[in-house]
Amino acid sequence: MLRRKAVYFFAISIMLLFSVFYPSSVYAKQAPACKSDFVFLNDIHGKGLWAKYITDNDAFNWNGQLGIDWDIFRYKNYYGYLLVNIETIIERNGSDFTFDPDYIRYMLEPGLRIEGKRANLLLIYHHVCRHDVDRFDRSTEKWNILGLKLESKDYKPREFNPQVKYIWRPYGNVSFGKYVSRTDVSYDWDGILKIGFNILEYKNLLFYMESTAHLITQKQDRPSGKKYFIDTTVEPGVKIFGKKGEVALFCQYRHEHNVDIYNGTTEDWGLAGVRYEW
Repeated sequence: MLRRKAVYFFAISIMLLFSVFYPSSVYAKQAPACKSDFVFLNDIHGKGLWAKYITDNDAFNWNGQLGIDWDIFRYKNYYGYLLVNIETIIERNGSDFTFDPDYIRYMLEPGLRIEGKRANLLLIYHHVCRHDVDRFDRSTEKWNILGLKLESKDYKPREFNPQVKYIWRPYGNVSFGKYVSRTDVSYDWDGILKIGFNILEYKNLLFYMESTAHLITQKQDRPSGKKYFIDTTVEPGVKIFGKKGEVALFCQYRHEHNVDIYNGTTEDWGLAGVRYEW
């Protein structure tokens, strides 16, 4: 019963946000269709992350990520895109300078993005594969999610303020999807709600705070006994804008569940790191 209510909550959240943000932007003035409306793009952006586990964790030491965001084509305000990300966790083995991967997570997401004035609506096909490295592991968890996402527009200062300016500008996204295929997990439905605030600006600095709740329900054949679980993340930080991209210095708290068909663990982690986007 509780799982069904959670699924309804995320579905209703998407519909409400869509009704509030989207009608004025999707049905805004558009040029008549012509051959030039369809354009192949070469718009590629990248992201790199390097973070240190600052909590008392016996297994994990460093976290590194590398990803790309590629807009492939555009038709009016419709964009075909591809997201790719790889996350590597370096194990703790007594030295901060030994590169010994412990955990790998791959993500691939092709999709269609409909851009509006205040928000974007995305149809996504989200693939994830995660596994241990060079170990006789009983499971390599993989899954594919078909879903919808509604996200606010990214905020970047148009000009740098010479004085401190409190802005309190909210941003975020909400998504809802169905696990259409899975290996070694019993996941069924997926919902994510992310809410953040850009708090203040000073010159080329932007201070922010964001939090994410990730709901995953499980099928009846779940061996772990959990009908659902919720992963949470809280991240305060500061973004530094430059001509060739932006750098974010952040701290992050993660409450995560690692639930497969054999067992389930819950971890609380703290990280401090840097993220570069260009």
